[in-house]
Amino acid sequence: MTVTEVEEIGKHKFRIHMEGAENIILYQAEVERYRLKAGEVISPALYEEMIENTVLRRARQKALALLKYMERTEYELTCRLVSEEYPREVIRRTLDYVRSFHYLDDLRYSEAFIRTKSHTKSARQIQALLKQKGVSEEVIAEAMMQQEESEESAELEAIRLAVRRKAAHVHDLTREERVKLCASLYRNGFRMENIRKVFHLYEDDM
Repeated sequence: MTVTEVEEIGKHKFRIHMEGAENIILYQAEVERYRLKAGEVISPALYEEMIENTVLRRARQKALALLKYMERTEYELTCRLVSEEYPREVIRRTLDYVRSFHYLDDLRYSEAFIRTKSHTKSARQIQALLKQKGVSEEVIAEAMMQQEESEESAELEAIRLAVRRKAAHVHDLTREERVKLCASLYRNGFRMENIRKVFHLYEDDM
């Protein structure tokens, strides 16, 4: 492949245009080290060395720095690397690299996002926001389901604690006490289906 242009795009920073390959960004010291100039023919070995030792290494460092600062979805990280003009293959390998250490996990991101937003946003709003961040519908659905299961578990435990304040076990309460406590829990915002799970009551007993 042949270098068609060495374009200066900033202080000591250059965009290397090549025939038969995507552009890469290098700094002046790297351009000088690889002896790049317009019209220069690059061997496959030299191109591989530039990618492996310079461009890919820098992309990985950039991705790790971005994820250390703030957790991101795969789409968000991809967009950031694209904006930095990394070649597509370098981006793919960089994503594989950070995934291998579980630094990039859309499901984990979605679960944390749902927990953070669930008190101020509706489920539909949360789903829309996650879609905007490039999260797939399958991952969103799984994250929403896990959040619901977690909330249900927490609510069931809260109901059990409310019962234990009254008696050691729900069966130690009279029917009238159970009905009153059930009504009180419902007024306080607990879901009736979860109240029934704890109280073991049928619909006609409520």
